[in-house]
Amino acid sequence: MPEAVQHLVRSYEQELAQLRGLIVQMGGIVESQFESATKAVIDRDAEAATKAVEADPKVDALERDIEQFVIRLLALRQPMAGDLRLIIGALKASDDLERIGDYAANVAKRSIVLARHRRRSAWSASLIWQTWCGRICTEWSLRSMTLMLPWRLRSGVPTRPWMTCTMPCSAS
Repeated sequence: MPEAVQHLVRSYEQELAQLRGLIVQMGGIVESQFESATKAVIDRDAEAATKAVEADPKVDALERDIEQFVIRLLALRQPMAGDLRLIIGALKASDDLERIGDYAANVAKRSIVLARHRRRSAWSASLIWQTWCGRICTEWSLRSMTLMLPWRLRSGVPTRPWMTCTMPCSAS
């Protein structure tokens, strides 16, 4: 939403900002969960796998919180136009992020089993492809999360540590 547009009720503006914050927070958790799952597969790292699996309940709880928050906003504020699109988009994004988190947890669980039964040489070719795909997914999730931020934060340097990609790739 452009900075020039402001609502008459300041609390509504704060609620929209809170919704954006919840989505960005959820995106940060899912991103680190995804990176941990990728690290668990590539490095056979059980600690990273555990970290990815343990983050899943947090993501599930955030999805429920966002869903309840959106229902409350729709019922009490009756948003229109851009606000309605933002709120419905946040609801859809939270569902998609939760699914990505579930997949990351499943990959992490399977990485523990694969590490026990497979030799590294047998699966190294597919790991190169999976790593590349994982990096692309992480970059795109970062880009889509910036759309939930207020316009003035989009053009500058990331203001939160989890907004920078920690994988060896560039987002440009």
